[in-house]
Amino acid sequence: MSTTADTSSSASSTTSDSNTHSNASSASTTTSTSSTSSTSSTSSTSSTSSTSSTSSTSSTSSTSSTSSTPSTANSASTSSTASSSSSSSWTPTFTTSAGEIQRIALRPGAKYFNLNPFEVLKVSPDASLDDIKKSYKALSLLVHPDKNKSNEEVAKQAFEVVNDAYKKLQNEEEVAFCKMIVEEARARIEKEWLEKKKKQVSKLNDEEKKQFDNEVSITTSKVFAEAAQRRQTMMDSEAYLLKRKREEEQEREKKRHEDEKWKENWEEKREERVSSWRDFQRHGKTSRMGTAQIKKQKK
Repeated sequence: MSTTADTSSSASSTTSDSNTHSNASSASTTTSTSSTSSTSSTSSTSSTSSTSSTSSTSSTSSTSSTSSTPSTANSASTSSTASSSSSSSWTPTFTTSAGEIQRIALRPGAKYFNLNPFEVLKVSPDASLDDIKKSYKALSLLVHPDKNKSNEEVAKQAFEVVNDAYKKLQNEEEVAFCKMIVEEARARIEKEWLEKKKKQVSKLNDEEKKQFDNEVSITTSKVFAEAAQRRQTMMDSEAYLLKRKREEEQEREKKRHEDEKWKENWEEKREERVSSWRDFQRHGKTSRMGTAQIKKQKK
């Protein structure tokens, strides 16, 4: 009986231990599951945090990029403004006083080059009045006779040429005429290069561009000389016609004066002529008759 009770007690204890182990295993499993869930949750939270951080960083970068864009635009605008300001602040480029006097008054062909006021003042045909005035002031100071006492006579010639060029460019009609001459000369050279050299001006290299500009300068002087010759011929023709008209008027005036004088003399001597005629009527016939009678008596 005692043995049976011990066996039963042992079996009960074993069963209890088994249940305890089972419960412990279940708890362990639950804990593991909870831990896994916690880990998963933590991982998920970390991932979400990372995503949020990445999104925030991207947003910040985007904002920074957007913020930098106006700065770049402002920089470009400032650069453009500076460039515009630099182009508007044009300054003439001249050499020394002796060099400019030599260029204007003494170089070969100066007489014809100086017909082009743009060439004299070293300005572009499209230069503004302010740039022309600026160039004139700088150049006139360089070649002024008072500042070139050692070469005063030649300086006077150069100074007169500079003044004449500036006066021309103050006259709108003269400016238009000079621009037309420059354009005509350039068109001639462009046509020659296209026909003879098969080259377009827009495709020239630096060396060819220098040669082209030199030919344009020389041809411009020639066209100015041709225009000056035509203008002089026209002026001479007009002067001749004016002189001839004046001489004809003087001839008519002289003839009119002579006619008036003759009429005046005619009126003054009218009585004398009438008296002479009356005397002739009274005495002339008698004297002739007496002469005829004398001739008859001689026969």
